[in-house]
Amino acid sequence: MFEGEKECYSESDSTNPISYYGKSKLLSEQVALSVGNSVVIRTSLVYGYSENLSRLNFPLWLIEKLKKSKIRHHG
Repeated sequence: MFEGEKECYSESDSTNPISYYGKSKLLSEQVALSVGNSVVIRTSLVYGYSENLSRLNFPLWLIEKLKKSKIRHHG
């Protein structure tokens, strides 16, 4: 729903879909948000793995963050 010029976007950034897929995704969000008690979560690289990923998918990113965390489980 963004044109992809920035690496990270925030909720306050203006949308600017450049494809039919992006436009339909934005419209779907607008419909969902028009219903009471709804939430939209925007994710990227949710699943899948390839040696040539430009960045980690969400589960792999989370695992890396947890590995590097100074918080340790004491059991």
